[in-house]
Amino acid sequence: MIFRPIKGKGYIMFNCEYVKYIKRNIIVYLIFVLTSISFSQVMTNADTNKIIAKRSAKISDGFYLILKEGKTKNEVSSIKSDEIILSYINEIDTTQKTPRYLLVKRAPNVALDLEKQPTLNNNGDSKKTILYLTLAARSAKELKEFSEKNIMRQVAFVIDGTVITVHKIRAAINNGEVQITRCTDNACQVLYLKLKEKVSKK
Repeated sequence: MIFRPIKGKGYIMFNCEYVKYIKRNIIVYLIFVLTSISFSQVMTNADTNKIIAKRSAKISDGFYLILKEGKTKNEVSSIKSDEIILSYINEIDTTQKTPRYLLVKRAPNVALDLEKQPTLNNNGDSKKTILYLTLAARSAKELKEFSEKNIMRQVAFVIDGTVITVHKIRAAINNGEVQITRCTDNACQVLYLKLKEKVSKK
């Protein structure tokens, strides 16, 4: 039985079956909306990871001033078009189990341009190989000026889209010589061969 509008009351009464039909459709709609929101969130996180990986692969070798640092991508996710998020794991610090996320400019503050082939030294400890780099005159000058202006700030050294090491600038680097001492396995050897090839192609 269907109830028709009651004259002068301004509302309509519906039969019980119609009310059940409306409730059923509302529940289905709410489930659909909630599911869509959850799925969109998952897609957003996945897309963020892809964007970070894709952008990192395209950045140039060099030294990057760290603008912001966080334990999660969300802590540094508010980025501009000229900024990029890099992930970094310190292989020497065994207490660091998860990556740190670094916000830097897309272009390096100091481009990596080597004056000569890198050199490798064991330093008497088989677990701590040191890689020595000598910058070309222009890069050496840029590094000197950059380090003078950013004392006690952190800088990331990036090669092939990967953060090789992160250091705090404690004094100006005047001689254009850089040491990389983070290697605990064959990382320095691999890096040495990469840089050697880059110099050979100049």
